[in-house]
Amino acid sequence: MSESKSPIDAATHEGLKPIFVLDEKTQVDTIYFIEGFPGMDFLGMVYKSSEEEGWVAKARFRYYQSDAEGYNMDPDAPDEKRVYTIKPPEDEPNDTPDNVRRVIEEAARGMAAFMKSDAIGSQVKLWEVPINGNGVEAAKFLQHAPWAHVRVVAKETPSVQ
Repeated sequence: MSESKSPIDAATHEGLKPIFVLDEKTQVDTIYFIEGFPGMDFLGMVYKSSEEEGWVAKARFRYYQSDAEGYNMDPDAPDEKRVYTIKPPEDEPNDTPDNVRRVIEEAARGMAAFMKSDAIGSQVKLWEVPINGNGVEAAKFLQHAPWAHVRVVAKETPSVQ
């Protein structure tokens, strides 16, 4: 089987390993979050953690274990997270956030529209928050966002789950 050249790499988030590490060296362009749909949510961020990596986007989908009706309203219930890293194709530059922002913006808006189309999705809200600063500034915003779960890890480097 040949190796895929897709710009999207999937990984399963397990345990308490942070999805985003937010420090003064990380540049954050935009944060996306979808709330209000029972049993799942979406968190995305366009960021640059080093000059070598360039701008990327990560999207995290969280699915709560379903109840008998297929939905779970309890955010403390066991969950499963899927994390996707989005990079521009090799022939597109990644020295600005524009290419990756466009992809994750379309994904977030499409997912929000899909969730709203369901009868139980009437409370769905898409947050698109421009940060245009470093990871510490993004962490300060997230610490006050009602839907974010920020924890401080080694050497007080804020991370998001």
